[in-house]
Amino acid sequence: MYTILSNNKKIILYGRSFDWDPNEKIDAFEIKQISYGYSHGIIHTYNGEVFVFGDRCFHGQTGLGYNILSNIGLGIFNCISNFKCKPTLLMKDTKIRSIHCGHDHSVIYKQNGDVFVFGWNEYGQLGLEGYSCSSTPKKIMNDKDIELISCGLFNTIYYKHSSPVDKNNGKIKELFFFGWNIPLGYGEDKDKNK
Repeated sequence: MYTILSNNKKIILYGRSFDWDPNEKIDAFEIKQISYGYSHGIIHTYNGEVFVFGDRCFHGQTGLGYNILSNIGLGIFNCISNFKCKPTLLMKDTKIRSIHCGHDHSVIYKQNGDVFVFGWNEYGQLGLEGYSCSSTPKKIMNDKDIELISCGLFNTIYYKHSSPVDKNNGKIKELFFFGWNIPLGYGEDKDKNK
């Protein structure tokens, strides 16, 4: 997907296989963050609005309750032909710290430490118990010490500092990961979902 932000605070979206008119514009607020996955995206505005959009939303990665695999929500939430979704308001919350997209999964991190995940979970990349997709945001943890979140192809990594203090280096740094073993390289031969 490609996005052009114009001077008149409009967003012009172009995407592979989108049926939208290339000149179709969406009113933009002051954008704080944009994140893209393989076929979906999230826009976070300074006033706390979170918009999701994409095509091939088969795994619930937009968080709108739409998941082709479970045959629910067909034809709702501004979805157009071929399961494509125009930017649609997912939530409004002024306490959102960051948004993140992986291949077909998403993460929302709030200032109070709540971490919400949704989308594809075949390899455990959401960190949920089991390997079922989630078509709506699900809270998996509360941790105010997370500094960075990165979503990859089939994995999610959280980098954080912990409360205990190391006398030599200050706070102890920790890395938590969920998902497919191969890219993570942690030495075991199985995927991690917790």
